[in-house]
Amino acid sequence: MSNEVLFFIEFFAVFSGVLVMYKAFGKHGLYAWMIFAAVVSNLQVQKYIHVFGITATLGNALYASSFLATDILSENFSDREARKGVFMGFAVMLIMLLVYAITLWFVPEPFDVAHDSLKNVIGFTSMRIVAASFAAYLISNTLDITFFSKIHSKYPRLPWLRNNGSTFVSQLIDTAVFVPCAFYGAVDSKSFWEILISTYIFKVVGALIDTPFFYASRSRMMKKPLFE
Repeated sequence: MSNEVLFFIEFFAVFSGVLVMYKAFGKHGLYAWMIFAAVVSNLQVQKYIHVFGITATLGNALYASSFLATDILSENFSDREARKGVFMGFAVMLIMLLVYAITLWFVPEPFDVAHDSLKNVIGFTSMRIVAASFAAYLISNTLDITFFSKIHSKYPRLPWLRNNGSTFVSQLIDTAVFVPCAFYGAVDSKSFWEILISTYIFKVVGALIDTPFFYASRSRMMKKPLFE
């Protein structure tokens, strides 16, 4: 199966996951999803792929799903609940960073086979990515909620506009903060610019794909959790 096909499969899979968690557990399911997305996207982003003729990193779909979650929280609950989800994700990322560091500080046994692999995944490169992600995550998600609220108050009858408009702007800021901090100097110049451009383009594509999922979350059927 090609990377291009997997690209779209992943977006549909993670956005469907957001709706499943919302239907099953309500806003608490969205909180759990945002924590999951914040942690796992930081691991995925270390994998470089070639898709649609350019170099890109994984993690875009999963990271974009956190913006869908905040939009659903803002739409169906309040800005306060959306910010609570963002801060939960941020707090877990901080704890994750501490646990990663402690994990690598332990001296492994001579027969250990996991330590070197863990160093590659959660070592210095990952720490740099996580640090960049901290700043981008907190800034962009907070701004996304603010933009969503402002567009909602001005154009209350245009759900697609607040869903897409807030994400387009916040993801541009997110990309401008995250990619240079995470990858500048770590990859060659050509790959850096391809990652920068592709990251934003893929996030815009993700925002467009998540529109029907956002509309689905507004239905009466979705607003009654299976497990209250």
